[in-house]
Amino acid sequence: MRLAQRRAYEQTEEFKERYRWRSGIEATMSEYNRKTGVTHLRVRGFKEVRFCATLKAVAVNIFRATAVRKALNHPKAAPRRVLTGLMYAIYVVKERFLKVGAN
Repeated sequence: MRLAQRRAYEQTEEFKERYRWRSGIEATMSEYNRKTGVTHLRVRGFKEVRFCATLKAVAVNIFRATAVRKALNHPKAAPRRVLTGLMYAIYVVKERFLKVGAN
């Protein structure tokens, strides 16, 4: 009976409106993990983990902003080509931050 009630509730507009936000957040978190490897940090301690996770979140936002800017400036260009150079730059900056944070 509970299963039938839940399935009926899942067909309502209220449920669909509330649930649609979850898919967007899950996609963002998946991208966050795939692009930055946040689940395998090389640091320990709350402050260090928080710092690295914040930098990685900033990196995802830079990736997205770069893709949007490239799409606006060059609608027919492939967005993947720009990200390789940007990924290297973010990696260099991240490593420098980690060295400073380790001292």
